[in-house]
Parts: sequence; structure tokens; C-alpha cells
Amino acid sequence: MIELIEKTRSSAFGFFDLRPIMWIVRSQAPAYFLYDTHWTARAALDGFNAIVKADGHSEWLMDADAALTPPAQHQGGDLARMIDVSDAVAEPRQKIDLSAPPFPSYVATSGEPGETIMIIGESFTEAYFAPMLLKHVGRVVWQHHWLCRFDWKLIDSFRPDEVWWMPTERQFLCIPNVRPEGFPGRQQAVSR
Repeated sequence: MIELIEKTRSSAFGFFDLRPIMWIVRSQAPAYFLYDTHWTARAALDGFNAIVKADGHSEWLMDADAALTPPAQHQGGDLARMIDVSDAVAEPRQKIDLSAPPFPSYVATSGEPGETIMIIGESFTEAYFAPMLLKHVGRVVWQHHWLCRFDWKLIDSFRPDEVWWMPTERQFLCIPNVRPEGFPGRQQAVSR
């Protein structure tokens, strides 16, 4: 679920809840895997389309029929691995064919001028969102939120046009009394 999209250049905040989108996806196809905690490629694509549309970038919408590969059987998943039944279960999976290079650790560039989008997320966004965004922006900076232990200095360093806070519900809460590394103190925040 996306709780916050921050437009840093205007300091405007917007809230967007993906749960209604996932209910629509679920009425047509699986939104989540049976043997894995992650969403399906279809759910990721529909979530991406809803976000970019809400963010005013309707020209970035992706056609599911063109982007999704035919389903193929996939063995196991992280839930199956947790209970040691990976060899015994399989389910059909689609992929998003983006013809894009694999996602690097933190920064991916399109080679074209354009906005910088930073995603502070986790495994739901790491593989899917950067390649989809790179079709429309100059740079994507992705970092894991680590229950609010992410590196705040990357925001100051990359000065993104937008920051997308995207942990899923299963990891949404911060560890009590934990702040991001490099998070400005009260005095620093006031001086900005």
C-alpha cells in the first residue's frame, strides 16, 4: 500500500491508498500469489498505473495486454520456502516485459533528461517500479525503508523531484524510537 507521495519541489503531500485498486484486480485475476507474499505482475502494473495517473502522469500508463507475458508455471515462493514445501507447490505467473536492464542497487538512469523519482520501499517495488518509471523519467533512486532505518542522506544527496514512500502493510510500521539515518534534528529542520 502506498501511504505517501511527497512532491519535494512544491512541498505538497498527497495520500493514495492502493487497496481499492487491489480489490478491482482481485475481481479479474489474482492480486497476490498463493505461495508468495508478493503481489502479481498484474497487480504491480495496475498499482503503478493508478499511482502515475493520480500523480498527473497519465501519459506514463502502461497497457497490460502489451506488457504482461503469458502465464508460466513457477515453483515455490517465499511462503512455500518458509514452511519447506517449495518443491511441492507451483502456480502460474506472468512477468512484465519491459525490455529494460536489471535494476541496480540504488540508482537507475534512463539516459534521457527528466525528473528524479526516489522510492523508499521494499521488495514489492524493487523489481517492478524502476523499469516502469524509467520509460518516463531521467533517474530512479530506490532504497529499502528497513522499518524507517533507511538512509535519509540519499534524499539530500539526490534531491529527487518526488519521493514515494512505499512499504507494504506487512512492514509499514517503524521500529519504535528509530529514525532514518541522517534524519535532520529539530534545529536542522527549522533552518531548512
